[in-house]
Amino acid sequence: MSIIYGLLKEHGVRVTESELRHLAAATERYATGTGSAHIQGRLGMGFQPYSSHLRSVLEQGPTSGPGGDALCFDGRLDNYKELSEELSLYDPDALSDSRIVLAAFAQWSEASFSRFVGDWALALWSEKDQSLYLARDHACGPRRINPFISPEIMLAPERSIFATSKAKRYGRPTWTPSTQERPSSTSRTTTQPAI
Repeated sequence: MSIIYGLLKEHGVRVTESELRHLAAATERYATGTGSAHIQGRLGMGFQPYSSHLRSVLEQGPTSGPGGDALCFDGRLDNYKELSEELSLYDPDALSDSRIVLAAFAQWSEASFSRFVGDWALALWSEKDQSLYLARDHACGPRRINPFISPEIMLAPERSIFATSKAKRYGRPTWTPSTQERPSSTSRTTTQPAI
């Protein structure tokens, strides 16, 4: 299982490369390949690959989509061929699951998550909605996506840190996963401008 992680800051504050490197340090030794990162203003996402199935070699890390959407995906879509057909995507065997997820989100928005069959976790930034979606498969498999909280984040709730590994920490060893998850297995972090 690959590891995905990221940081979303308040409006007007940019994520830095050193902050993402700091998040990556705790688990980079588990990666089977070179990790990658994506910074888009106040959003930063990282990916540490661990190839566990044939299609996982197609994943290259954080992926950008139409309209400025960004995605970090870990896992596999068992119904990738059916989704590709519904979305009129050609050569599904050559497409990464990330590309299929971005196309599905562009077509069906957050309703797309319920169409994915497989073992997966994702973090998807919707530029249009200015929302960060944290979602995972309905079967509650081994892949988790953990939002983390700390006193700093509780004081600034528009700042979010997420990771598929509980070993990820941002500056403090006392981070704990949030216990607030929606029953649909999809969390949505919506940020509002500070007043």
